[in-house]
Amino acid sequence: PLPPPPRRKILPQRTFTLKELSYFNGNNPVDEMDGEKCVYLALNGTVFDVTAGRAFYGPPHGPYQCFAGHDATRGLATMEFLTKEEWDDTSDLTPQLKQVALEWEEKFRMKYIVRGALVRDGDRQEAAHPPAAGDR
Repeated sequence: PLPPPPRRKILPQRTFTLKELSYFNGNNPVDEMDGEKCVYLALNGTVFDVTAGRAFYGPPHGPYQCFAGHDATRGLATMEFLTKEEWDDTSDLTPQLKQVALEWEEKFRMKYIVRGALVRDGDRQEAAHPPAAGDR
């Protein structure tokens, strides 16, 4: 069995627009986390707190730091280290790449804390991919 996710301050889950998510790039203090510079990224519509993996996902030298504060779905599925500043409709991904993204999501759900859902600007309804039971 895998170890439980690291203990972090429990915050209510919320929705994030791309602009809101971009703040959590590891460079900005987060008041709710006592000023810690948190690193979040989105994958398949779920926002993960990957601060515990800062060495991989955070500045200044994380090999995956380009995904900090972004939707990483396409990039992780294709292993192309590029992100978009606008909404990325990943429906054009092949079934194989969608499966790769789902496998990344499964790993993230076991390792990192879910902070909420990624939504389009102006859309605050429930996410298409609600967090799994037991996520904090």
